[in-house]
Amino acid sequence: MTTAERLEQYVEPEPNSGCHLFVGAHDPDGYGRFTFRRSSWVAHRVAYVLYLGPVESAQCVLHTCDTRSCVNPRHLYVGTRAENVRDKVARDRVANGERHGMAKLRDIEIRQLRDEVARGVQKQDTANKFGVSLRYVQKLARGEHRLRPATVFVPGNKLKLRREEKAARRHEDD
Repeated sequence: MTTAERLEQYVEPEPNSGCHLFVGAHDPDGYGRFTFRRSSWVAHRVAYVLYLGPVESAQCVLHTCDTRSCVNPRHLYVGTRAENVRDKVARDRVANGERHGMAKLRDIEIRQLRDEVARGVQKQDTANKFGVSLRYVQKLARGEHRLRPATVFVPGNKLKLRREEKAARRHEDD
């Protein structure tokens, strides 16, 4: 049996979207896993290699359909890691804000904290109330963290913001 035939044993077409859903083993993120060349690969990468050609190790295989288990070669394309990150951000697939597993506060608590600081409540008292450090409260108050509720991280955003702030200050001084 060829590798393509083995892969196709685990594929079911989804008529509404045109996706070919991989129904074999999946990883915790929902991507199909398939043994190929004596190791475990994500199934959509195997499908791309089998039907469309080789993929460099530094490249990613991305979905146009946003269905992690899809192995339809018509829904797959090769991109860089940066393009993969931009695609995840555009499709809201990035855990950020209160959805991030390491978030210390929910969005509503951030708003309450900023309101308290704006009303003149001592930052240390605010930190104690919310169970966070004084430094974290200071950064939140200055807008260095959690700029917007559930904001999307884009590499370079912080630097760009700082440049814009510096430019605005220079213009104020003129």
